[in-house]
Amino acid sequence: MARPTYRTRLEDLIKNSDISASDKDFAQSLLTYYERKGRLSAGRVKWISTLEDRYSPENIAAATQ
Repeated sequence: MARPTYRTRLEDLIKNSDISASDKDFAQSLLTYYERKGRLSAGRVKWISTLEDRYSPENIAAATQ
């Protein structure tokens, strides 16, 4: 199995049906930046992890209970 890249991680977030519109726009802006520059700063990478945690299946399930 291929190792996930920032591109695939961001694309997965954008495709997530549970993501809010503002977080989706933010993830799209991170992806656009990554595609333009070919890299992300440490702060931007941290945001990918933050969004992944926010929209993890466990957190989504907990929010709907």
